[in-house]
Order: sequence, then structure tokens, then C-alpha cells
Amino acid sequence: MRSLRWTLGAFLLLAALAGCATWQPKDVQTVGFWALGWHYTATQNRIQRAIPPVIDFLRPRYPDIRAVEPPKDLGRDFRAAVLNAPARLQRHLDRRMVAAMTVTGLPCAAESFPVRDGKETVAAFFLLDVTALAKPPAEWRPCGPVAPPGAGEDRVAALRALLSGLMDAAVKR
Repeated sequence: MRSLRWTLGAFLLLAALAGCATWQPKDVQTVGFWALGWHYTATQNRIQRAIPPVIDFLRPRYPDIRAVEPPKDLGRDFRAAVLNAPARLQRHLDRRMVAAMTVTGLPCAAESFPVRDGKETVAAFFLLDVTALAKPPAEWRPCGPVAPPGAGEDRVAALRALLSGLMDAAVKR
């Protein structure tokens, strides 16, 4: 019985690894790539270093992009922004935000990308440029049709507004 479990486990692992080898960079915008694992991570903890397939997806557009660990202060502010968000925004992020991934090399402070199931946008992932977000919120300039934070907002409120704008922009694409 033990041998059968080991053989079955090894087979499933090899099958999963073989499936990963067939992913193309554009697949990061499909719900099948992300599966449902992100639903099992608390929303306020969905900040992480950008994963290699996302970097591969972005490299043609942003050749200088690099994945970096989220700085502790950004992680703290991100968690506070999510936990102290209005209930409607919390639910929206919980259901639809796959991850907020930290990078350097973006020409802006943040950008969002839709995740689709067929033609329907069902989720999004965000890129947060740690170099840009280390500056005062008044200097943050998001990519795309996302309004910059309001003048005079503290970092947590500005980050909350940025997350809301990123989600709205991804859903409209």
C-alpha cells in the first residue's frame, strides 16, 4: 500500500510539473493559470514578490522589470489598507484580487492586469513598484486609467485608493 501511495504521489507530481512546462507568458491572464489557490490566502496577505511567469509576461513591455521582496513597511501598509477598507472594497478585493506582486522597473507606481475565464474578466493581479511607492503618495503615478491618490492622504489611505482604482481598471479591460 505504501509503495502504491508513493508511486501515485510521484506520478501526480510529475504530471503537475509537465503541465507547468507548457505554460506560456500570456497564460498569466487566464484563471486556469491561477487555479483557486489564491482564495485560500487572506486578502491582506496577498502581497508577494512577483513570480517568474509574471516577470516573463511583462519583460517584452518592461525590459528592466525585476521581482523584489515586498519591503516590510509596504507589507504593513498593504495589510492595513485592506483590513481598514470599507466592507464593499474588502469583498471586492477578496473575491477578485489574485495577488499584489512587488517589482522594480515599472515606469509607474502600480498597474493591474485582468485575469479572464474565456472572455469574462473574473479577477486581477496587481504590480506594485517598490521604488515608486517608497516616495510620498503625492508622487505616485499609476499606469493606465487609474487616478493618482489625493493630495494629503496618508500612505495607508493612498494605498487603499490605489488598490480600489487598480481593481476598477482591471475589471473594465
